[in-house]
Amino acid sequence: MVSNRCRIRLLRQVLLYATIIVGGIVLWMTSRRYPVLEKFDHSTNTIPVANLTNYITSDKLGKLKYTIVRDAHPVTLTDYFNPREEVVNPFPNKYVIKPKNMCDDPPFLVIMVCSVHSHTNVRDAIRDTWGSVGHGSAWPGSDVRLQVKILFLFGKVKMPSMEYLIRRESKTYNDVLQGDFTDSYKNLTLKTLMGLRFVAKTCPGAEYVLKADEDTFTHVQLLYQFLRTVQPVNSVIGHIYTTSPVRRHGIWAVSFEMYPYHDYPYYASGNTYVLSRDVIGCISNTSGYLPYLPIEDVFVTGVMGVVCRATLVDLEGFTYWIQRAPEPEDFTIGNKLSANKVSPGLAREIWKELIDFDPKLVYRNLSSV
Repeated sequence: MVSNRCRIRLLRQVLLYATIIVGGIVLWMTSRRYPVLEKFDHSTNTIPVANLTNYITSDKLGKLKYTIVRDAHPVTLTDYFNPREEVVNPFPNKYVIKPKNMCDDPPFLVIMVCSVHSHTNVRDAIRDTWGSVGHGSAWPGSDVRLQVKILFLFGKVKMPSMEYLIRRESKTYNDVLQGDFTDSYKNLTLKTLMGLRFVAKTCPGAEYVLKADEDTFTHVQLLYQFLRTVQPVNSVIGHIYTTSPVRRHGIWAVSFEMYPYHDYPYYASGNTYVLSRDVIGCISNTSGYLPYLPIEDVFVTGVMGVVCRATLVDLEGFTYWIQRAPEPEDFTIGNKLSANKVSPGLAREIWKELIDFDPKLVYRNLSSV
């Protein structure tokens, strides 16, 4: 006959094993990679999907290699990636400053630069160099004016002198977009979404948006050539991160309540990335129905990339955070599309290198090797 003490011990063991099993299941469920939609249709994409590695040849600057990136763990969509029935992040639709008639002549590409009020010298350097194509200048070595416009994005600060700076720049250059929200690192997602919504509404004919940090340099002509030649649709284009664990502490901390997975979706490095028109429209219309994340590139290109069923295009030559600052010649003798850690002085050095560059000398030197 089994004693009461034995029964109690047996019951405790059963409960312990049950707890371990249930805990294991819960841990497995919460540690799964983010869900990808079951119906992931690329049939409308003009990028050839059957051949995942392709090359676009530039007469001057070598080859650009791009690869279609897909998640290796396709699972069903969960509620996190489903737009809510009601708006959960009301967007401040009021613009404090916006450019006038910017898209009367529809651009092919809009450059959006997230800027800081006090960084006047940075914006001046961009306008004088790679961003000058957004004001009608031709790229060095070319007489062709690209169909490009440029926007500098801001929130509001409680410093009248700083607000005066960008109002003055707006009158001079007509390239300032300021939203009615506090300008802060935590609001970088909101700042980028503001720019995308403005482009979607004001420049519906724009095919692409290049989002760039202000310490970057982009070879706009080479990027423009790629986009014109390949014509990617429903796409996020840039340097794609495929392994990105969520940080729960520090400046990039995201709580489990905000994002209930241990890894982020595949996403594009926020230094510079490109969104196609259909993705811009989807993000503009849908983002307010999902909880924002303070990590801008994760939310805009990763979470919204999943929601909008976007194709991720890893384009060689796009920069990412840990890259070193470039040498000026990186943009003339290679396939460099963008770089970060670029100071105003370095931007001007790169620009001078592009102006002085003679491809015939490079080819002559190469042929003599």
